[in-house]
Amino acid sequence: MLLTRVCLSLLFCTVVCPAQTVSTRSAPQAAPRTPQEVLLLFSGSRANDRILLTLNNNHIFDLAVTATLYTASGQQTVLPSFSLVGNESRLVELQPILQAAGVGNQELGWLKLDYTGGYLNLGAQLTLYQTPNGMGVDSPRSLSTDFKSRSRQAAF
Repeated sequence: MLLTRVCLSLLFCTVVCPAQTVSTRSAPQAAPRTPQEVLLLFSGSRANDRILLTLNNNHIFDLAVTATLYTASGQQTVLPSFSLVGNESRLVELQPILQAAGVGNQELGWLKLDYTGGYLNLGAQLTLYQTPNGMGVDSPRSLSTDFKSRSRQAAF
């Protein structure tokens, strides 16, 4: 009888009074912040064409973004930097920035955006508006993801 009570008491404590456990896991670590770059193709646009740059900070931390323009001939021009607060989206008209940088009416090659953060913390897209010489184009993210649409006059 005494053995039965001890067994029932142990069973009761096991079910109703679970043992406290001590966790040895540490708090989640932030992803490493490393140098990243995003490349955007201008697809034959000129500096005096209307061009819209969309920047998306996909993270809760602030991002400082450095922009470098490369013309089709390879000339490099550092543009003003952008500072984005966490989760901010910003639309930037590039034509006045390019004019202020003295680019003139050169044919543009690509735009390189540099930031320090995690992979895909920065989303970016160029919108190249229609010109007398051709249709408009959207150029998202990087050269490696651009492809010509089969149903529209655009590259994605």
